[in-house]
Amino acid sequence: MPPIAMPHRLLRYPVMLALLGLALWAGRWGLAGLYAVPADRILEAWQADEKPVPPGDRGLETALGYLLGAISLDPGNAGLHYRMARLYHLRATDAPPGSEEIEKWRTMAEESYHRVVYLRPSWGNGWINLAQIQVQGGHISLETVQALFRGRRLATGSLFARKSFIRLGFALWQNLNGLEREEVLQEVERLLADHGEFVLKQADLYGRLREIRALSMPYPDLRKELDKLMLQRVVQDGDAG
Repeated sequence: MPPIAMPHRLLRYPVMLALLGLALWAGRWGLAGLYAVPADRILEAWQADEKPVPPGDRGLETALGYLLGAISLDPGNAGLHYRMARLYHLRATDAPPGSEEIEKWRTMAEESYHRVVYLRPSWGNGWINLAQIQVQGGHISLETVQALFRGRRLATGSLFARKSFIRLGFALWQNLNGLEREEVLQEVERLLADHGEFVLKQADLYGRLREIRALSMPYPDLRKELDKLMLQRVVQDGDAG
């Protein structure tokens, strides 16, 4: 029995519908990208290494409005949620000390970072930032430590992740087990040659100079500065007592 021939007309409609759906999806995706452009400009200026420019309340409201519009068009886009989290995070960082708004912005940033790692669990910097906002807000738990170490293992080529791993590792020192502390010190050893000043500053800030002293042996100038800082801390502790 010969095969039944399907009329060409019946084949066209599903294909046309599929192409139309694809075109609509691409249009929404492209429109979401356009919505995000003003927010990107504000973030870029706010995160500048030299002379950062905070947007002010009106500028922040504008950026958040554009991002909400972009997310409504492409809700599964982790990058859009990351931009939202960064805006909340920076707003919390720039808020006056003691301001009641700090906790509000940090909570919103943490919720957005959770959304980021849910949508893209392989994004190392998302995990790092989640750990960072929890440390800054004092919401430290097992999740904080796990987020930090997961982020570091995923973001292998990111200097931001490596530096954050050391800084947050020192901040979380009392919450780390022996193997986790050793992993932080291994990263310290790798960064001392090119970023010794950064490592020394973080170790001093979090009271971990003694832990890195042996690692500074190959760097005489760094070791000298470390010993000087340790002596200053001993004198300060004596005066305080």
